[in-house]
Amino acid sequence: MINSILFSLMLVTSFPQQNISYSIPEALKRKLITVEVKGYNDKEDTVYRASYYGDCINMKIKNISASTVNLNELPGRFLMPDDTGQQRMMIAEPIFVSLKPGQELKRKVNAFCTESHDAAPNQETSFSFGNMATGNLLSMCKFISEKKYYGSEAQNAVWCMSNGNNPDYISSYDDTAIANSLRKFACSLLNVPFKKNITPDAGYTPSPLLRYVDGTIEYTIQRPHNITLKVYNQDGQLVKELVNNVQQDAGEYKYVYHLTVPLNDPNHPHQWITVKYWMDGKLLHEQKHVLTD
Repeated sequence: MINSILFSLMLVTSFPQQNISYSIPEALKRKLITVEVKGYNDKEDTVYRASYYGDCINMKIKNISASTVNLNELPGRFLMPDDTGQQRMMIAEPIFVSLKPGQELKRKVNAFCTESHDAAPNQETSFSFGNMATGNLLSMCKFISEKKYYGSEAQNAVWCMSNGNNPDYISSYDDTAIANSLRKFACSLLNVPFKKNITPDAGYTPSPLLRYVDGTIEYTIQRPHNITLKVYNQDGQLVKELVNNVQQDAGEYKYVYHLTVPLNDPNHPHQWITVKYWMDGKLLHEQKHVLTD
């Protein structure tokens, strides 16, 4: 009977060892994994992505142990740049990874800048793992992760907590529902009045960290054609798709577009956009608009 009891206890105490998970810093400390964290190389993408918010972090993790390693990293972990003049980032999504011995994983990670006035990271930036965020910043990060808000509105919401920015900066031309949701939560954390549906036409105060671009395209066609209208940045990356190979009847057409580009991004010191117009697959017109000298 004694042997039976001892055997049962051994089973109970040993079984959970198979399911232990570690945060990435803890696994690094135990020498179970190696990790390389770099800034995003936006030059490799045909679609423009900011280098300081959204899926802007490249992470490579390798299991160097003899056993399977389970990783569980929660939103709110700081990523510390090797250059202190660049922005500290914050992981904004959970990372659940199970790696077999010798297995390597490469993935992009959603993150946000928490130091608005430093330079944006780039593909040469290396990061190490820092502490977890605390207080309102952590609360906002968890909210963003839960809602899966990874656009510029969420970045402005993070800056409200990390840099004391005005919640009125949390606005959007394209999705006021997301902006309202983030602004309402930010106002609740800061205990300030909530203003609904703030837009540039309703007294919105633009963020000093972003350049706001407004444009209008008008044209007339005499008979039905397939039309494509796209806006590209100085690197030839798509920043706005207005219409893509859509058949349009004869008539007059007007498109109003809005976009934002960062003011402190060293990857793009000279900024311009080019509007391109295709008819039936043939490029008929392109117009360049310089945003900076």
